[in-house]
Amino acid sequence: MKLSFSIWTCRQNRINFLFCIVWTLYSVSSFLGSTELKFFLSFDKISMLLQLCVMVLSVMGVFLKRRITINKGLAIVGVMVLMTLITIFTRSYGYVTIASLMMLGQLADFDKIIRYDFVMRIILFFSTVSLSLIGLIPNYTAVINEVTKHAYGFVHPNTFCMIAYVILLEWLYVRWQKWNIKDFVLQVMCIFLINALGGSRTTTYAYVFIFSVSMIVKLFPNLLFCKFSKAILPLTPLILMCVSYILVYLYGKKVQFVVKLDEIITSRFSSGFFYLTRYGFSLFGQKIETVSTREAVEIGKKAMILDSAYIRLSVVMGVVFLGLFIVMYIYIIKRALDEKRIELVIYVLFFLITGFSESYTLGIYNNLSLIFMMGYIARKKFDIHIIPITLLRRKCKIVIKEGDYGKVKH
Repeated sequence: MKLSFSIWTCRQNRINFLFCIVWTLYSVSSFLGSTELKFFLSFDKISMLLQLCVMVLSVMGVFLKRRITINKGLAIVGVMVLMTLITIFTRSYGYVTIASLMMLGQLADFDKIIRYDFVMRIILFFSTVSLSLIGLIPNYTAVINEVTKHAYGFVHPNTFCMIAYVILLEWLYVRWQKWNIKDFVLQVMCIFLINALGGSRTTTYAYVFIFSVSMIVKLFPNLLFCKFSKAILPLTPLILMCVSYILVYLYGKKVQFVVKLDEIITSRFSSGFFYLTRYGFSLFGQKIETVSTREAVEIGKKAMILDSAYIRLSVVMGVVFLGLFIVMYIYIIKRALDEKRIELVIYVLFFLITGFSESYTLGIYNNLSLIFMMGYIARKKFDIHIIPITLLRRKCKIVIKEGDYGKVKH
């Protein structure tokens, strides 16, 4: 194996800093869109302004990187081409913003950004809940299966639970190396509290499953690296995609077990069958009509939501993106296992499993791995970077770490 080295230059730190600014703007825009504030503010204008800033700063960030490897250059071009095609076919210009974020995300550091997002998400989440509790933001309630659920300032109780569980997942990721009994107890308490307040069953089940598995792996780490795990875990996205389509097909055949299961998980299979029948597959995506649960109550119509992420990918974003999505996540899990990145495997598996019944896993605001996945694939295990003379003059201490990027310390 040819040995070479990789370092973090001071320029890389500036890229990370710029991405934090860009991500803050995008997060504020996305967060406003998930709260009751979107109904009182000029949300469309604010969102358009913030997303324009995101696109401009993202392009600027790419030019900060004087050296871009061929792999990352191809990843950036690939992202832009694919997202441009999806934008044209779906007539949704939000994908342009996503493309610009993914373009800059290839050059930023996932670990640093997820730590930043963890802190920022906590601040935004508790600010919204606090404003709701003191009455400055309405507390929307929904009665589902004769159970009253509270949104605490968000547009729906499921949205409240979704953001809360993403915070717990990022907490698990950030604290993985220093995980202790206090973290465990606090997480368990938070799970019970979130479930009692919001009551989103599918997301709760998915997180409890992932959390339980992660604790078992924490005690017996070798379980994740046995031959069986290394053979099966990378195939998780492919298996879940196939199961999703099989169950939707069986629902169309009126198999009673699947019909009953569809009633339990609130029409996941029936909605998938409806949209596949009405719109069919698309190559590069298409625009579809949906009616949210809240809109259905207000206008007196039946709610029509395409919840399954795997069905949504093939219908809304196209089979090309679906294939790319599956292949890339297979590769990411395989590579993360090879590099013993247990926390990354757990992070990715949560969104893949939750995607079986929830489409929010496709939102880059919730699933940061979507931004960085092409850059992670494009990154070689050992990259070569020539150390600039100016860097040596600044007497930066270079730390070499095999299998990952090094870091520069002043």
